[in-house]
Amino acid sequence: MVALGAAIGVFVSVLPCIGFQMALAILIATALGANKLAATAFVWVSNPVFFYMDYVIGKLMLEAMHVPMHHLQALNWYDFMGPLLQNVFLPVLVGSVVFGLMCGAVTYVAGLRVAKYYRRRAAMRRAARGSAGRSGEGA
Repeated sequence: MVALGAAIGVFVSVLPCIGFQMALAILIATALGANKLAATAFVWVSNPVFFYMDYVIGKLMLEAMHVPMHHLQALNWYDFMGPLLQNVFLPVLVGSVVFGLMCGAVTYVAGLRVAKYYRRRAAMRRAARGSAGRSGEGA
C-alpha cells in the first residue's frame, strides 16, 4: 500500500492546511490502511505553485456552479471576512480538493507501475540466481 500512501501524501500536500499536513496524511493513511511513511514523505511535495493552481481551479469551478454567497451576509463577521472567504479561501479550498484528487490519482497509478516494475525486476533476479546456482551444482 505504498502507492496509496504516496497518493494520500500528494493529495494532502495541496490542501491549504499548512502545519497540519503530516498529521492529516498519517490520519488518512491509518484509516485507509496505507503506508504511513510514504504518506508522510509525499506531503513534502507541496509547492507554492500548487496553491495558485488550487485557487484557479476552485475559482473556475465555483463560477461554473454559480455558488451563492449571499447567505453569509447575515453573519456579523461577513463585512470583514466575507470578501476574503468568497474571493480567496473558498476557491482555494474547492480547488485544492479537486487538484489534490487529480494529483493523488496520478501518483497512485505511477506508484503502482513503479512497484510492479521493481517486483518484476526482483523476481527476474531471483530466477537468475536460482538458475545460476543449479547450473553450478553439476560440476
